[in-house]
Amino acid sequence: MKTDVICDTNIWYNLGNGHLGPSKLTDYSLVATFYNFEELITTPNIFGNFQQVRGATQAIVNHSSKQILENAFLYMARTINPHFEDKRYSYNLGIRNWAEIRRMAALDNSFQLTPELIAEYRKNIQSRVGQGETVASIENQFVSRVKAHSKKLWKESQKKYFKKRLEGLIFELNDYLTMFSDGQVALHNRSLKNFELFLTAFLQLSINTEIAKWIVQPNDTYDLYNLIYVKPGDKYFTKEKRWINLITEAGLADYLLVI
Repeated sequence: MKTDVICDTNIWYNLGNGHLGPSKLTDYSLVATFYNFEELITTPNIFGNFQQVRGATQAIVNHSSKQILENAFLYMARTINPHFEDKRYSYNLGIRNWAEIRRMAALDNSFQLTPELIAEYRKNIQSRVGQGETVASIENQFVSRVKAHSKKLWKESQKKYFKKRLEGLIFELNDYLTMFSDGQVALHNRSLKNFELFLTAFLQLSINTEIAKWIVQPNDTYDLYNLIYVKPGDKYFTKEKRWINLITEAGLADYLLVI
């Protein structure tokens, strides 16, 4: 059985532009995610280099063995409880995004964006960019408020810092799970191992921002959520050094696919 490899969006770009050869990945099952789709259909590159974006969508269609259409919290809920049913149909957005990826991939080289498509893409891009900047601003404001306390706690006991930060993270995740599952699903100790990479990377990001000098970037939340899909035994594939370094620093380099 091939190992599942959850891909960062930059991997699809690299496959699409030929910088990464598919022949190197024949032993793996490449997985495209909800956030890959969302990033590609809301990237400003649509205006700057549409053919590059189209190439990435073609790479997904041609080389992904699996596609995850659920957002991270629906996926987390279903992982915790396989009998969970999304009665709010939040996954419909993933279905629509996957359809848009396939539509873009099928376009020919002569395709030109119409004024109507430009207006639609611009609206979606502005919304996505605005959301990313807002989330990053909120997170950086939070960091500035807790930084002194976090440094003090870290100095007193790193073990206590990890315990308190993990408790806060689980509380935050359960708020999201309550919303997406209508209170049906909660994260508990038995299910933590399924999200080892995500939880550990999140804690490492907290250390890097609250204890060290990192600044939360607008795309950090999407990059973090993409790690929720990586379960023990899977690999994560990215070319972004920021996240390679963070995952390595967190002691989980074994999760990384290095080619």
